[in-house]
Amino acid sequence: GSVVQGNYIGTDFSGTIALPNSDTGVHLSNVQGTTIGGVAAGAGNIISGNGNHGVVVTGAGSASNQIQGNSIGLDMTGAGALGNVSVGVRIGGGAHDNTIGGAVAGGGNLISANGLDGVLLADAATRNNTVAGNLIGTDRTGTIDLGNTMSGVAISQADTNTIGGATIAERNLISGNDLFGVIIAGAAATANTVQGNVIAENAGSGVSLFGTPTG
Repeated sequence: GSVVQGNYIGTDFSGTIALPNSDTGVHLSNVQGTTIGGVAAGAGNIISGNGNHGVVVTGAGSASNQIQGNSIGLDMTGAGALGNVSVGVRIGGGAHDNTIGGAVAGGGNLISANGLDGVLLADAATRNNTVAGNLIGTDRTGTIDLGNTMSGVAISQADTNTIGGATIAERNLISGNDLFGVIIAGAAATANTVQGNVIAENAGSGVSLFGTPTG
């Protein structure tokens, strides 16, 4: 039930100059029901410029956490690159049933200009996580390339996760990334769903599958 809202994490008070934490901006380990950001005006955090990941959610005890309305890798204007050194949002270690964005108005995150992937879902038993309603690789208008250095969304050995959804509100815009739009890799990466997204103008393939994922 904890809430992390309205902070500048990795920047100065202007939200435009990096003052990095040496590791991750926000790290959740085996926690439940935490909200990072929110849908109300001013609830989102600026999580940028940090020396490792922007946000990490890890551990089998991490469930039902929400990451909403944040700028992860951009400055407070949503137009300037201020990337975290590694991944924008990393969910792994068996974390499950967490949401990055969502269909609710104001829930989408800006996840761009990070040094590795925008979003990474990693490790066996990391499942039932949802990535929806986000701008991944662009500025806040969705029209300017501020891509993540690797892929927009990467799924590695994780299963039964959803990228996008059946409604317009669940759609992610995944564009401008320097490798793939979406990559699903590893034999354990089964039963993942990529649905209803706009995946365009990434440097590599829009959607790539490696390592014989099935389902």
